[in-house]
Amino acid sequence: MSDRDPLEILLTARCGRCRGELDRDLGLNLVALQHLAAWDHPTAGNVLEAANICRAVAVLCSTCIREKKEPIEAVEITAEGEVVYHDVATLQRWIPGPGGTG
Repeated sequence: MSDRDPLEILLTARCGRCRGELDRDLGLNLVALQHLAAWDHPTAGNVLEAANICRAVAVLCSTCIREKKEPIEAVEITAEGEVVYHDVATLQRWIPGPGGTG
């Protein structure tokens, strides 16, 4: 993982819905998705939840949060500290509970 703070890196990301700039002065809106991440960081299991579940995470601007818009892109931070975007439609759905994927 990069030496940079992961939250600092996420502040450079674009909105996972409208693809616009984030409201950096208003904080960071992280959304745990109902999809699995095939990458190591960030996932809901290491950012938002105590569980060790590799759910994908999206970053949304405050406008998209207020308008309750669904994310269309999840974010990954590479070991080099780069942000990679993943189309949510291509990710495997997370099924909670026994027999599920989480």
